[in-house]
Amino acid sequence: MIVVPSGERELAWCQQFYQKRSMIVTADAHWLVWSTLGTPQWVIAFDAWMGSTCQLSMASRHPSPPARALIKATFRHGFGVLKRTHMFGFVNSTNISAMKLDQWLGFREIYRVPKAHENSGDIVVFDMTPAECRWLKD
Repeated sequence: MIVVPSGERELAWCQQFYQKRSMIVTADAHWLVWSTLGTPQWVIAFDAWMGSTCQLSMASRHPSPPARALIKATFRHGFGVLKRTHMFGFVNSTNISAMKLDQWLGFREIYRVPKAHENSGDIVVFDMTPAECRWLKD
């Protein structure tokens, strides 16, 4: 089940879920949460608003990939509901699973800043537009 958190308590929970994973988002973030049996499994954040763009972040309780229904809902929400023309992902190149996930989702690498992330990793900037998003097609 996909839910949009509402109320102070649910929004605070999302913030804490990200903080426990050393991920920071602002109070302006928009959220989607994928739950199974009442337990959140994936938490999606849309943040870092600039013009018609935003940053997309994804965090989970486990290493398995997100459900296809969540992926489709994520991109429909970002491009359709939030009307973003670009969604960006910023990844540490040493985070191999995040790098693979972004590429599998269809993001394309547009820029890399060598050794600018933690543990001498590169900051890798990924981008996606609605025209490139395969998850909007069906």
